[in-house]
Amino acid sequence: MKKHILSLAALCAAAVTAVAATPDYELPLTADSFQGGWDSKYFEADHTIQYTKEYGGNGWYWYDGHDFSAYDQVVVEYSSRGPAVRLTVGYLDTDEVTQSDYMPASYDEVVCPLDPARKDKVRSIMLVGSEVGYVGIKRAYLRVKPEVDPLAPVVLWEGSQALDWWNNGVQILPSRFADISAGDKLVVDYTADGSGEGVPCVLKLDYRRMTADYQYDTNPLPSETLSGLYEDGGLHLEEYDGERGQFTMSLSPSDVKALQLPDLDCMFITGAHIILNKVTIIPRLAAGITDASVADGADAPAAYYDLTGRRVATPSAGVYIRVQGNRAEKIYCR
Repeated sequence: MKKHILSLAALCAAAVTAVAATPDYELPLTADSFQGGWDSKYFEADHTIQYTKEYGGNGWYWYDGHDFSAYDQVVVEYSSRGPAVRLTVGYLDTDEVTQSDYMPASYDEVVCPLDPARKDKVRSIMLVGSEVGYVGIKRAYLRVKPEVDPLAPVVLWEGSQALDWWNNGVQILPSRFADISAGDKLVVDYTADGSGEGVPCVLKLDYRRMTADYQYDTNPLPSETLSGLYEDGGLHLEEYDGERGQFTMSLSPSDVKALQLPDLDCMFITGAHIILNKVTIIPRLAAGITDASVADGADAPAAYYDLTGRRVATPSAGVYIRVQGNRAEKIYCR
C-alpha cells in the first residue's frame, strides 16, 4: 500500500509538470491605463490608490471588452495602509461579476477568478477598498490557475496566535474552502498556554456569515457539536502544559455546506488557554488511498479525479487521475 501511495504521488507530480506553462499577462500600472473608478485617486509615481470614501474602487476598464481566454485568475500584489481590499471583475452585456474575498490589510496578495464562460468579454478589473486609506500596487497580472497535487495537505493558516475568545480569533477566508469535500480532514495544531493544572485547552470552530443588516451570525461547525469533546460552547482538549497537541476532525457534508455558503464571511477560530499554530486540510483522496478497505483488483469500480483532487463523474477532454482498487494512473482524455 505504501508503494501505491508513492506511485500515485509521482503520477500526480508528473501530470502537473506536464502542463505547458502560459506566461503571465502583466496589467500596466500607468495613469492612463486606469480608466475607471469611484471615490478614489490613482498616483502613477508610486502606483498608489487613495480611497477617499469607504468602498471606493479603481482599476482597469475596457470599453469594448478584452479577451483573457488564456487565463483563469487576476492577481494583485499590494501593501495596504488601512483598507481591506477586494478584486472585482466585470463583463460586457451583464451586471454579474466575479469577486475575491475581502483581504485584510495584513495580507499582501488578492486573487480573483475569471468567469469561465465570459473570459473573452472582460470589461473591468477593479480593486475596491473597504475604508479611507492608501493601497500600493506592487504587481498586477493574469495567470493560469496553478495546478496542485491532489494528495498534498493544504495549509489554511500558520502562525502563533494566543486565542482569547472573541478578542484574538483567527479568520480563514471563504476562498480557502472552495475545493473541500466531505471526508477531508481538518487538522488543528496547537500549544497549551500553561494556564495551570486542571485547565483544559478550549477550541471553538465557527462559520461566520454577514447578515443583511451587516451583523455577524456565528455558529459552530455541525461536526464540532457532535464531538464527544464538545462542552459548554467549545471543544475541551487535553491539559497540556506548554506542549503541542493536535485535533483532527473529518468534515461531514454539513460542515462542507456551511463552509461553502455564498454569504460566508469566514471560518472563525476562537478558544481559551490555547495557542493556535497551524490549520491544515488533508484531502480525502490522500486519506482514502491509505484505507485498508480499498478494493484490490481489476474488477473494482474506477474513480476519476482532476488535478485539483476533485472527483469527476464523467471525464471530458484533459488529464485525470484514475483510481481503481489499489492502482492509480494518469490518463489523458481526448
